Amino acid sequence: MTLMAANKSYGIESDFVKFNIINSIGWITLNRPKALNALNHEMILALSEKLDLWKNDPAVKAVVISGEGERAFCAGGDIKAVYTALIEGDKKLPQQFFTDEYTLNWKIHTYPKPYISILHGIAMGGGLGISVHGTFRIVTEDSVLAMPETGIGFFPDVGGTYFLRRCPGQLGVYLGLSGQRIKAADALYAKLGTHYLTKDSLEKFKKNLVTLNWQTPIHDTPIWAKENKGSNEPRKIIEALLESHASNPGTGSLERRQGRIDSIFGKKLVREIFEELERTTENNDPWAEECLAELKKKSPTSLAVTHRALKASAALSIAEILKLEYRLSQSFMETSDFLEGVRAVVIEKGATPQWRPNRIEGVNDDMIDIFFQEPPQGDLLLRN
Repeated sequence: MTLMAANKSYGIESDFVKFNIINSIGWITLNRPKALNALNHEMILALSEKLDLWKNDPAVKAVVISGEGERAFCAGGDIKAVYTALIEGDKKLPQQFFTDEYTLNWKIHTYPKPYISILHGIAMGGGLGISVHGTFRIVTEDSVLAMPETGIGFFPDVGGTYFLRRCPGQLGVYLGLSGQRIKAADALYAKLGTHYLTKDSLEKFKKNLVTLNWQTPIHDTPIWAKENKGSNEPRKIIEALLESHASNPGTGSLERRQGRIDSIFGKKLVREIFEELERTTENNDPWAEECLAELKKKSPTSLAVTHRALKASAALSIAEILKLEYRLSQSFMETSDFLEGVRAVVIEKGATPQWRPNRIEGVNDDMIDIFFQEPPQGDLLLRN
């Protein structure tokens, strides 16, 4: 569905993000399709300011965000710019990039109006940071979600240690360490998505939104009208409308493997997870073999830091977690694994990173403790 006429736009304008107000809804379209709509710093700033403006605009009742093109909602943050800055000796850009990105995640998490994300295609890393913290997350038959940061010598940030730890059982630990890609059914089960809409249903949902009479419920949609019960409160209206278009994608693999994932990824130490997977592979278990092989590709340091952060996050608020993640992000900027991972995976695309240390046995508590210390420039400050 293309949103064109009857627009109202203001605030920061960016070639990489399109903003429109149609029928009291703020429509955001990420507009870097050739880069899979990856977030650069300009986009983060534009999104942040526009959300501030819309928050205080009585003409805007809700926000909808999607990505241009068929391939991706948002493949993550534009980490190449951070890598280039570090190579050139510029530490200010990484500090500001992560400050602004995590502040944006905070704004979305605490946003007072309904915030609806349409996670079509690839939605990874920073893409989940600007969606999962919102009110509703629509997944479709082509959605692919992941937090793959341990594969580039980093960790699942953008509030990832918050929403992953709130997945059922130990699923968040599994997804955060392995970077496993999941589709619609698993996304719903893991609570990363809230509603499954087929492409056809999604188009009908969007058309209903742009023709919605906010003062009078849509009486020509009997199911919706019945569930809405006459409420004109925006969140309830949108939720009822979503429910009337949603369907069941079936059962995914995560639900079927919940017990095994819990028993393996509930260990106190990452090396114990490796040991348990190695014992399981002795029984010719294809899933365990694949999982172990994937973990061995990741940065051992990233795995250990991620594991500790996920364990700690269970008792922390979103604000506390984003402050912690900022500490971790700045510590990772000082490590060789981050530069090596981005070089191999992102810049050279497909090269094998040379991690230091290259085995999980080479990581100790003293090494990991450093990542959790306050950076020289101070902690992240969050304001509403």
